Amino acid sequence: MPSRTSVAGRAQKALLLSLEAASNEAIAGSGSLALGTGAQGIKLYLHPRDARLLGFKPLPLVGVERVNALKSQLEGSLLEDLDRLVLACRFERDQWYAALSDKSWIEALAIEARSLGLKLEGVWPRSEEHTSELQSHLN
Repeated sequence: MPSRTSVAGRAQKALLLSLEAASNEAIAGSGSLALGTGAQGIKLYLHPRDARLLGFKPLPLVGVERVNALKSQLEGSLLEDLDRLVLACRFERDQWYAALSDKSWIEALAIEARSLGLKLEGVWPRSEEHTSELQSHLN
């Protein structure tokens, strides 16, 4: 297991690279794809290389019931304890998405964001729209 200092260093590097990319994209007029930046806040969109992205058939539920149903489905199919993971959700009409990432990594990102004067506003699974937009931007 990597040391806390090692994880913190990688988290800070990841945030700085993402912020640099976001500012370059803003100058080019395409907007941020990895981090949505606000005045002092950032929104983290988990990429498939950083999190396990899973899709689920939607159920006729709303609010907390949706999240609880998703957690229940995940607990039945995962070999890991959900308490060690961060669950990011996106609910669409035809599909529910869950992104699972290591809790210590997300905590390190939040701590490093704070040290840079930023606030982590939330964590979401990256959408196909973000992924296609990023790919077209890179080509």
